[in-house]
Amino acid sequence: MESASLQSGLPGGEGSSRLRGIPLRRLEQAGLAALVISALVLFAVYPAYPSYDSAYALVWGREILHLDPISLEAFRAPTEHPLAIAVAAVLSIIGEPADRVLELLYMLSFVALIAGAYRLGRAAFTPLVGLAAALVILSRFDFASLAIRAFIDIPFLAALVWAAALECERPRRGGAVWVLVVLAGLMRPEAWALAAAYWLWMVVGPARPGRADVLRWAGWVLLAPALWLGFDLVATGDPLFSFTSTSEEVEELGRDESLADLPGAAEAFLIELVKTPVLLGGALGALLALWFVPTRAAMPLFLLAAGLATFGAIGAAGLAVIDRYLLLAAAALSVFAAYAAAGFTTLRPGSGLRRIWTAVAALGVLAVIAYTAANTLNVRNFADELEFRTDSHDSLAAIFEADPVRAARGRGCGPVSVPTHKLVPEVRWTLDLAEEEVVARSDPDQRSRARRGLALHVRDRRALILQGFDPDADPLTQVPAAGFEPLAANDHYAVYGRC
Repeated sequence: MESASLQSGLPGGEGSSRLRGIPLRRLEQAGLAALVISALVLFAVYPAYPSYDSAYALVWGREILHLDPISLEAFRAPTEHPLAIAVAAVLSIIGEPADRVLELLYMLSFVALIAGAYRLGRAAFTPLVGLAAALVILSRFDFASLAIRAFIDIPFLAALVWAAALECERPRRGGAVWVLVVLAGLMRPEAWALAAAYWLWMVVGPARPGRADVLRWAGWVLLAPALWLGFDLVATGDPLFSFTSTSEEVEELGRDESLADLPGAAEAFLIELVKTPVLLGGALGALLALWFVPTRAAMPLFLLAAGLATFGAIGAAGLAVIDRYLLLAAAALSVFAAYAAAGFTTLRPGSGLRRIWTAVAALGVLAVIAYTAANTLNVRNFADELEFRTDSHDSLAAIFEADPVRAARGRGCGPVSVPTHKLVPEVRWTLDLAEEEVVARSDPDQRSRARRGLALHVRDRRALILQGFDPDADPLTQVPAAGFEPLAANDHYAVYGRC
């Protein structure tokens, strides 16, 4: 029923150029400016700090800057992401503020994701669908939380959503789309498969590209894998280190899922990421889009299929199965949920079906808002999480500045030990320490070294859960060992020493 849509209501037509007398471009610029200002205000009010993975990226980036060996093989170190490490290496030039600047970049990448969702919704359907898609992404606290904690998944997702939007606007455009897909491939390897799919799409185009073009595009496909494997080879001597080490850690921690469990895990993760109303709205929107504007639904549908397929491939390969690996599918569902809410703009103005859809969509949006306010919206919890990240980081830095702790460090008592691996990168970054100078007491290979030195212990209940607890670790790692004397304490941490 594609013919039921009216061209003036679609991108590029008269209906998309102005809204109540105000040029659409000015509205878009004002919206983007508001998002950037909001991100800057949030950054200033809640100075949160990078998560475990990004803290390690900072540590590794500083090692590269200092031409030191890169500690990729540290105890339970995360899988590295070459682009994140490269950015961290550049930021390390400015020293201590690098962690805050990195966080700001990730928050701005969330703004880019929101803008990309708008651009994709506008390109595939109409500006109002784009606006609804942007609002859906903006209202998903899980997305915002990942950005504030500097998870690589948000810039990865922003790159792919923008690539999809640009391709949707001008099919087989190459250029910027290739650049974005390569950048995504240096953040997460799932993008390699998307690059290969894009190559196939370009090759089978009606223009019948020449051999030189086909080979050049193949170079784009191979660029991200070659750089990633080359980085592993130089850093560890094993070009497959990222994949073998990840598989071994997943097996050790028991984070894999059987193939039979993957569909249930995918459903649960999508509900967690976008919540039930958006999941149902996305499914409904996909069906409506396929019925009314199937051609225009192709790009969001491809993102949805790609997100689900890569999640399944990750699980089938025995790698970790976590909710963040479904973010691409979640973003596509958000666009389709936006179509369910505003897709009536693709129908002919004045038609009975459009009036019915408008009324039902308005009621549905009000119902979703009410449901969200009653069941899932908790701004206080979100603010508490931000405050905790600020307070815990400040407490960690402050306790190592206490005079008794500084004196013990000056005497060279031994390494700094922490309960589990979770605090290792933050302590290393904060104190500018090498791999051997910070050990996890849960690491069986470091138990003898942890019998002397400075022992950091977690006191705050929330910090204990998030930073000190590990179900695989001996609970005694949380208890000061015999012979250690208290040196300093604050609300979150305590330091004991034994020289």
